[in-house]
Amino acid sequence: MSDPVLSLEGIDQELAFWESQVARVKANLDLLEQAPTYSLIGGGLKATGRTHQEIVGPILAARELADQYDMLAGQVAKARLLRDSLRRFLPSNKLLPPNRDTLREIHRLLNQPCIPLPAAKIPLAQRNLLDDPATYSQLSLGQLVDIMSPAFAAARDAVTRYDQVMAELMLVLKAADQQLAAQAERAEALDAPARVEVDHMRAKATEMRRGVLDDPLEVQADLAPTLQEQLRTLDRRLGALEQERASIRDEVIRAQARQARASRSRALVPDQVADIGEWLDGIVRTLGAGEYAAARVGLQRWTAAAEPIYHAEEQRQEKLGLLKALRAMAQRRRERGAGIDPDLDALALEAESALRNRPADLVRAARLLEQYQREVTRP
Repeated sequence: MSDPVLSLEGIDQELAFWESQVARVKANLDLLEQAPTYSLIGGGLKATGRTHQEIVGPILAARELADQYDMLAGQVAKARLLRDSLRRFLPSNKLLPPNRDTLREIHRLLNQPCIPLPAAKIPLAQRNLLDDPATYSQLSLGQLVDIMSPAFAAARDAVTRYDQVMAELMLVLKAADQQLAAQAERAEALDAPARVEVDHMRAKATEMRRGVLDDPLEVQADLAPTLQEQLRTLDRRLGALEQERASIRDEVIRAQARQARASRSRALVPDQVADIGEWLDGIVRTLGAGEYAAARVGLQRWTAAAEPIYHAEEQRQEKLGLLKALRAMAQRRRERGAGIDPDLDALALEAESALRNRPADLVRAARLLEQYQREVTRP
């Protein structure tokens, strides 16, 4: 009966198997080493906290795979050299003693512990209670692959996880950058305080980006909600400033309308009206230059100066307008056959007289108008 260990066919099958295993290991290690994340971290990219522990650690530990692969490939290459030294097509039953010794050596290289490895590098997961560390420092090809496999899997999973986390966080940061750019554009149209708010947000975003680079696993859960809340806060502040600006513009428009009415009034002193008008023109120019804070202060002072001069005349004109509308209402009701007391016309004339006098008696006019309105609108 032939010895299966010394079978050329069996040895060739074993050798072909391990050569294919070496090729697979080489291909997968090449893919791992070509991964940008593996290269960056292996090249010295720093990380802290959870990322250092869960990502950097396994990737750095995988650097030993290259040396282990060299031992694996070297062992198989030795076996190939020995096999190639045998004469081809030599029948198994014709093997001479030297050839049998060569086959035994090939079998030993492929199947028995003969790869030197420091005992300290044997992972705990690969040890048994009764293993002798000194003797176990010789590994077989199978044992070496068993050591390499979990190290490769840990590095592979670390690279994949890091890439996924970073891709997610980069999308969050990109979206935040786009929102912040839009807010910065809004702030350019506002006062300096708005630009300061945007600068503060930029500083916070930069700090968060630094946190992403230092320890992405730690910030993964909180980055998006934190950024969005701060961007919403900035949006509300910019909105308040924009609303305040719109309010100032509206107030200036109302002030211009007030000034225009005052300019048409013959009851006011023309020089006073002209001076106040020039003051308002200056405020309008300040507003046009984008100096909203100064325009607001100027408008407050202008209003305080214009109020005592314009208010009484504005009240007089308002009451004259109400009197005119009430007279028109009374006339329409008469035309429709309503019973309007003719004495009401005298009441209207009395109210008009109080408004036309210089100075106008606004208190008396208001009382007369109230009475006239009540009678005109009586069902």
